[in-house]
Amino acid sequence: MLQVSVNCPYCRKSLEDDKVHIDNFPSVKTKAICRGQEGCVHLSSTYGNFQTQEEIEIELGDVVEFYCPYCGESLKTKTICKKCDAPMMRVDIDAGGYIRFCSRKGCQNHHIAFEDVYKEMRAFLTKYPAVLSPFPREDEQQAGD
Repeated sequence: MLQVSVNCPYCRKSLEDDKVHIDNFPSVKTKAICRGQEGCVHLSSTYGNFQTQEEIEIELGDVVEFYCPYCGESLKTKTICKKCDAPMMRVDIDAGGYIRFCSRKGCQNHHIAFEDVYKEMRAFLTKYPAVLSPFPREDEQQAGD
């Protein structure tokens, strides 16, 4: 798994919250609305970890509206989840690219994407080189053949 730092796509402020940790890493702080309740929802900053800490009650299957806790802009995109038809949310990765994640609690659809693939992926891999560590280098792969 990969721990990433993310920003609001509008005001560009870091959403990292060092006061609330999930699995020993700072969480991602969001403002959320669900079934008329409003409060902070902290998401794991580890890509692929779906743990949260919630100030409001959110049940499995609920669709949550996520907002930047600083500028108040919605993190909702025009993209709809291909697994459950809920809106997808977006946060920007500080090193380049962005993460889209489903707004339905329990749906694990999420992905990393890049708009300027060469520039953003290069910056991303420079900051997060461990992403490539599970894959053998070409010279290691040929030696094992």
